[in-house]
Amino acid sequence: LFLRLQPWSSQSIVSSIDVGIGDRLMMYGYGPKTEVRKTTENSFFLYAGAKGQFRQYLSWDALMHYNILGDRIGDFDINANVLFNTYPFRKARKSPLSISASFSQTLKEPNFYQEHFYSNHYAWDNNFKKVSTTRIEGRLDIPHWKLDASVGYAILGNGTFYDNCGYIRQKENAVSIITASL
Repeated sequence: LFLRLQPWSSQSIVSSIDVGIGDRLMMYGYGPKTEVRKTTENSFFLYAGAKGQFRQYLSWDALMHYNILGDRIGDFDINANVLFNTYPFRKARKSPLSISASFSQTLKEPNFYQEHFYSNHYAWDNNFKKVSTTRIEGRLDIPHWKLDASVGYAILGNGTFYDNCGYIRQKENAVSIITASL
């Protein structure tokens, strides 16, 4: 259930505001055929978002999602993006030079099959901590020159990974990740 407030033009600095509530119901089954274990997860969440733009030069959006009750209580994610366009080319007046930035932060339980799994060769029942991720990224895009460059930085806390034997593990130390592309 959500409500969108859009009292302004779609070209306004604040063009829409969204608020809502929801319920996420997930059903899982795992284990040998003779004794399949069935589990149900139910989480109640709130979310809010806003977006806007100023002509063709600036656009932005932000969205927040927070679980307030249920199996995934305390899980959240926040995303924010901004895009700035300028038009510096005389011969290609419609081709922009775009600069964008994005930020995201999440705190989530590992998915069900990362914590509980059964197959012919592997089986586990884990009780992992929540995984936290914080990311920031910047991008430069110049289609007139066919140029796209980006750089990003992320910190991953309590990340999950599969070891050399195929079992899932959780790394308790934070890991820094830097990405770049041209």
